[in-house]
Amino acid sequence: MKQIRFIDIPGIKVGHAQNINAATGCTVVLCEKGAVAGVDVRGGSTT
Repeated sequence: MKQIRFIDIPGIKVGHAQNINAATGCTVVLCEKGAVAGVDVRGGSTT
C-alpha cells in the first residue's frame, strides 16, 4: 500500500499548535469541501 501524507491530498489543510510547558496541544484538519469526521480525546482534557 502506498503511503501518502495528509498534506499531499488536494483540499486538505492541517495545522498544529502546542504549549510544551502546559503539556497540551491541538491539531486541526480542514477539508475545503466538507467531510464527516470523528474525534478521540485522550489524556487529561476537560469535558
